Amino acid sequence: MINVSIEFQRYRKYSQTANSIAVGKAFYQERLYSEKDLTDMMSHWQSEEQFCRAIKELNGFYALIQFNERQLFAAVDRVRSIPLFYGQKGNNFFLSDSAEWVRQQVGNHEMDETAKQEFLLTGYVTGSDTLYPDVKQLQAGEALCVDDNKNQLSVKTYRYYRFIHKYEKNQTLEESMEELDHVLVGMFNRLIQVADGRTIVVPLSGGFDSRLIVLMLKRLGYNNVIAYTYGCLGIAEAEVSRHVAASLGIRWEFVTYNNQLWYELYNSNHMKLYQTLAAGLSSTIVIQDFPAVHIMTKNNIINGDSIFVPGHSADLLAGSRSISFPKIYSTKLVNDFKVIESVKKRHYSLTNVREQKSIYINKRVISVLEPIRQFPDNASAFESWDLSERQAKFIINSVRIYEFMGYQWWLPFWDEKFMSYWEKIPLEYRVRQLLYKQYVDKLYREVTGEAPPHLINNRSTIDNIENVIKTSLKKNKLTNYILDKSGLDKGHLKRKYNSEPMAFYGVISEEDFIRLKPTDIDYLLALLYIEVLNNREH
Repeated sequence: MINVSIEFQRYRKYSQTANSIAVGKAFYQERLYSEKDLTDMMSHWQSEEQFCRAIKELNGFYALIQFNERQLFAAVDRVRSIPLFYGQKGNNFFLSDSAEWVRQQVGNHEMDETAKQEFLLTGYVTGSDTLYPDVKQLQAGEALCVDDNKNQLSVKTYRYYRFIHKYEKNQTLEESMEELDHVLVGMFNRLIQVADGRTIVVPLSGGFDSRLIVLMLKRLGYNNVIAYTYGCLGIAEAEVSRHVAASLGIRWEFVTYNNQLWYELYNSNHMKLYQTLAAGLSSTIVIQDFPAVHIMTKNNIINGDSIFVPGHSADLLAGSRSISFPKIYSTKLVNDFKVIESVKKRHYSLTNVREQKSIYINKRVISVLEPIRQFPDNASAFESWDLSERQAKFIINSVRIYEFMGYQWWLPFWDEKFMSYWEKIPLEYRVRQLLYKQYVDKLYREVTGEAPPHLINNRSTIDNIENVIKTSLKKNKLTNYILDKSGLDKGHLKRKYNSEPMAFYGVISEEDFIRLKPTDIDYLLALLYIEVLNNREH
């Protein structure tokens, strides 16, 4: 008999029967299944094979657990939207949506140093690892099986989903856009079914992803929508998002950010509780929506039963990485070296460039993609790494904000049909997001009767000059030393602290910011989280 302990955090709604637990919702054969429906469904799954076959058919956001006296099965959805953590101590197995609870059960008190190094480079820990050696996590699109094998626990995992290009269709650009339209109508009708008349709240930026959400909802006649934007007064994104909302007749809210607001919120007990919930001993917390949702909740701007619908991660699926890494998208042949170097350049870049060259990092990248030959091209491998790591563990982790404040959420662009669509689209239609941008612009004209607005980079000339200088001197240790000593670097840091469009750096004092010299907000948050864990250990 296996000795299993399972613990779920009370803020999260879940359904439990004698032998199964379900969190979240999913479509199965176009029918929406609630938490209870999913537990009822699991009662008919009698084996590991049945469990793994069934989860491939689910389209939604969930964590599932099924158990009996001799076996336990668990799975997260294709984006790990609801994380599960596990650990083993002797013949005892622990499973929870709380990494901290698992850590306490297995008795880990010191962080793994190599995991800490990776965390400071990326903002998360890759693969199944966390910051603590005996606390593991299910990866995106992964299932877990625990067996009692002659009174010895056998623990194995199975990757049931990866994003891999298939190139099954040879279509014109126009035909591909028509198919995209069909896919979008289906997935947004599923969202409307989930919302069931409740207020849909959309974080509306100046970009294409959130714009597509409000356009499709308007087109399909769902009018109970609130859009919101946040940041310092005068940011370009606010004007673009305000214009989009006005063109669609959607209520629009703007929440003003400043350094004082951030300092008060970040150093509050409210934020400390959120950090414990959201970080999972493996990810930096996403904070950008936190003040906006907090203030809108406090001021009763949104109803308690509202559902948040962010625009993650349509741009990546549509080819946004091709803008920064065009060479990766130029061939259909997979090249280990090119993929590894591109991943390191894009993702292992928060600090300390020298460390990116370590053999350890190379092995980490390869282990996530293993076997790398399963990918038909560099772009597929590169994007698969991004989707299973940065998107799943950082970008998507932003939904913890909504959960923490008592709201439900849905991620339309992680709909199974939408992801399958992009797996089949030729690279040439995805380079610089050619197909996607044309579709969204066309839809905007059709729905509003207006030309689509586009975000223009409005950084000041002096900021641009400083960035050019900084880039040109990046590899010159002597000149960087001179900048530090001359005080010019201090001046740059002061301007950076006070001119950030989201005022993020207000989470700490200006003095501490200059002392720490963080490259960006993600590195700063990574540093602060490690500091929290270190203080607890000592």
